[in-house]
Amino acid sequence: MAAIAATVGALSAPLGIWGAYVFDAPAGPAIVLAAAALFGATSTGAALQHARSSFNRASGSMSAAAQGGRQAAWRATGGGATSAPSGVPSSSSPTSGAAAARRR
Repeated sequence: MAAIAATVGALSAPLGIWGAYVFDAPAGPAIVLAAAALFGATSTGAALQHARSSFNRASGSMSAAAQGGRQAAWRATGGGATSAPSGVPSSSSPTSGAAAARRR
């Protein structure tokens, strides 16, 4: 992070002086504007990088080791199969829901 700050500082002075020459503006404010523009560019880049990594985590993009651990946990729980307590029809039962209400 210190390297990025030093780079932004080192680039803002020449860019500001160049901008002051091209636009016939005072050098001080031009350097400040150049520094602000570079700060905005690096902040936007960091935000996009963070959003991309968050999206990859949320979409299920994970390492093979993590996928193996997740699959092992899934198998240990019976492959995700759940059973309803006795006396309570499961959602896939033909006697559940509206069909059961009509039969009663």
